[in-house]
Amino acid sequence: MSKYLYLTAFALLPMLTWAQTPTANTPTLPKLRYYSRFLSEKWELGDKDVQPKDVALHLEKHSPAAYYDWRRGQSLSKTGDAFTSLGTVSGVVGCVALFTVKDDYQRAWTSAGGFIGLAVFDLTGLCFNMGGHTKMERAMDTYNRAAGY
Repeated sequence: MSKYLYLTAFALLPMLTWAQTPTANTPTLPKLRYYSRFLSEKWELGDKDVQPKDVALHLEKHSPAAYYDWRRGQSLSKTGDAFTSLGTVSGVVGCVALFTVKDDYQRAWTSAGGFIGLAVFDLTGLCFNMGGHTKMERAMDTYNRAAGY
């Protein structure tokens, strides 16, 4: 009985491996690319230019691990933008204090606080944005590695 089972398994093994090999008609996932320029970024999926929301939808459909990193990177970038906005407001307060406050003591402390806030919030925002960018690149690498690129 077991001899016939082994013979059957050896006979079917080439057929099973042939069924799993990709053919020319097998669809493959397109490669995801990212290009960064001064004040702009460009995402490509295959040979098409796409928006970041389209990249997120594609990652959600085809690679859950990459989609998690993508969402985390987007969240960090939004947090970094919020910190940068706070830094801008703080810098405006420092500039306005230089020209409107009459008392020298108050003007010095208010403007110094504004400029210190500008530096702290902008550097914090920069760190969050760099972390978000790193997470999105990791998501791109995870997806491309899973797609075989």
